[in-house]
Formats: sequence, structure tokens, C-alpha cells
Amino acid sequence: MANYSAEIVSTSLAESKEKHTPSVRVQLRTIRNLDLDQETEKQFIADLWLSDNAVERTVKTLRDLGFQGSSMVELNDPNTMAGLLCEISTEMQEYNGNSQERVKFINKPGSFANRGLRACPDDMAKSIAQRYDACLRSGKFHKPAQQKAAYGSQRVQNKPAPQPETTESDDDLPF
Repeated sequence: MANYSAEIVSTSLAESKEKHTPSVRVQLRTIRNLDLDQETEKQFIADLWLSDNAVERTVKTLRDLGFQGSSMVELNDPNTMAGLLCEISTEMQEYNGNSQERVKFINKPGSFANRGLRACPDDMAKSIAQRYDACLRSGKFHKPAQQKAAYGSQRVQNKPAPQPETTESDDDLPF
């Protein structure tokens, strides 16, 4: 898979040949390979499907990319979204015995900017800090006698096993 910054060249409405599924066809030109951080120019055509299962995702993608129209027919004008920037992910697919690079995802600009490590939620960070800050300061870890469970951990409480009831009374003294 490769990731690129790209520019929309044109759009049109289309329909698949076999199932007649409608789509918004988007012609793209890559500007930069984001994985290699180098300029590159490739041409791709991608279909944003308008099937019952995909239409909401397609509309969200179109809005994220900057389409502000009120009718799908506007997308049949090749210049409607021309010049808008996006980021795409591609993958290699086998077609008629040939391997081709095809668009897998189209995203708004900046989607791949911080794909590395993500910070944990604040409450988790505070829980971890409470548990290990003393070690960070002293270099030694001293496990507290009564310690709260770390955030997200699931500890099973050890309960004493139930003791069988005895029938002895205070009057029964062993000899």
C-alpha cells in the first residue's frame, strides 16, 4: 500500500457495467508520495459508490473533500471539484493477469499527517503516571501495600474460601 497527496482533476457520474451500481467517478493526479516524501505524478480513477450500503460514506467523503453542492448532478460537471486536494491510499490488485495499483481510500488533506503513535486518553495517562512517577524520580519501584488497579486492568479479588459451619458449641469442650 502507498499513500499520496493528490489533486482532483475531474469528476463525473457513472454506472458499473455488470450490476449498474451508480458511482461518482473521480480522476486524480498524485503530487507527492507521502511514504517516501518525494514528488511523484501518477494518474488514477476511483469510483465512490452510491449503493445503499455505501452512499452515506460517499457523501461524507465528498463533503470532507470540499464538495458543497446540493445535487449529485453537479458532480457530472468535470470542473465541480477540479483542483481540490486530497490524500489517497493505493493497493496492488490483480486484474486480467496484470498487477495494477488502484485507489483504495480517498481522504481529506492532512489525514495521513500524524499516522504514527497516538497519545492515550488523559485518564489513562494520569493512572500510569500515579503508579510509576516515583520510579521515574528514584529509579526504583516500590509496590505500595494497597494499590489501585492500573487503568484498564481487570483484577480478580481473592476472597477467602467459605468455611464449613461447625456444630460445636461453647459447652462442648474437648477432653
